[in-house]
Amino acid sequence: MFDLASFGGGAETNSFLDKRGFVVVGKDGSLLALKPAEEDPEVAFDEGAVVFRLHRSRERSGAAPKLAKERRLAETGDLRCDVCDFSFVEAFGERGAGFIEAHHDRPLSLTDKPIKTRPTDFSLVCANCHRMLHKSPWITSMELRKLLAGR
Repeated sequence: MFDLASFGGGAETNSFLDKRGFVVVGKDGSLLALKPAEEDPEVAFDEGAVVFRLHRSRERSGAAPKLAKERRLAETGDLRCDVCDFSFVEAFGERGAGFIEAHHDRPLSLTDKPIKTRPTDFSLVCANCHRMLHKSPWITSMELRKLLAGR
């Protein structure tokens, strides 16, 4: 059986989840008892170390999303999220001008060779919707829009 004490975040994570009303269950669906963490107002975590990593990544064109954003701005005068209709300009004024994320509607990770990407291959989305689009299992921007509309 899963030992909650060995849970990746340790006692701090267990306490965090418990305080927020989460129930932790095992893969078999059985309830796992949380062990309370000792409160330590001085708890601190090491961050900021410089590390070097070697990893594989996919080349992306900065020109394609830029052109998609320019075309949308020329067509509509605003860059609104294709999913939730959020506008960075309305929310943040001049600071939000020209800001939106471009989401590949065709995931590059699913190809085994380079592909041609057109400006129309992107959905323009806010950061929150972009995160939801990349949450597993992946869904399309249209599916996310329908999900949001149905709540």
